[in-house]
Amino acid sequence: MREEIKGQRSIQLHDKTKCRHFLSKPEEYQLTSTFKLSDSWRDTLQGNLETRTAQNAFQKWHDFYLRLPVPTYKGNKAFVMALNYRTWPTSWTSFSILGGELGFKNVVARDSDIVKACIKGDTLKVRDMFLSGKAKPTDISFSDKNLLYVSIFSQVSFPRHLVDLCW
Repeated sequence: MREEIKGQRSIQLHDKTKCRHFLSKPEEYQLTSTFKLSDSWRDTLQGNLETRTAQNAFQKWHDFYLRLPVPTYKGNKAFVMALNYRTWPTSWTSFSILGGELGFKNVVARDSDIVKACIKGDTLKVRDMFLSGKAKPTDISFSDKNLLYVSIFSQVSFPRHLVDLCW
C-alpha cells in the first residue's frame, strides 16, 4: 500500500527501512507553528521565550526555550529552560523527551575579555580563562549566542559586520 504525503515522495508504509529513512531526514518536517517574543518584549523583560512545532506524517516535534534574567552581585546570570519532545498521533500519551536543559548560565557582555579572545581566536587566553574560572564554556550573550558560535563565525571567512549584528 502506498500513500502520498503532501506532495512529497511516496513511501511504502509496510517497509520499515523506508519509514526509518523517512523519519531520519529533518528536511521532511514541515514547520506548523512558531511563537517568539517581539524585540520590544525581549528588551523589556531582558529574557526570551520561543516555541516551535514541526511535523511529518508520523510524528510531531516540539521545541520550547525560556531564558529569564537573574541579577546577582557577581554579575548577570540567566535561568535557562529548554525542552525538546516528540509525540505520535496514535495516542496523546505517547511522547518521548529528546533533550533538554535546566539551569543557570552566565550572561557575558559583548566587550568582555572572553568574547574578545573568542573573536581573535586566542585559544590560549580562552583556555586560561576557563581554567581560572573567569569564564565558562556555557556562557551566553544577551542574544542567546554561546562562545562557540562567536568563535566559529568570527574565524571562518564570515563577514565581521554580521558577527557584530548577532551580538
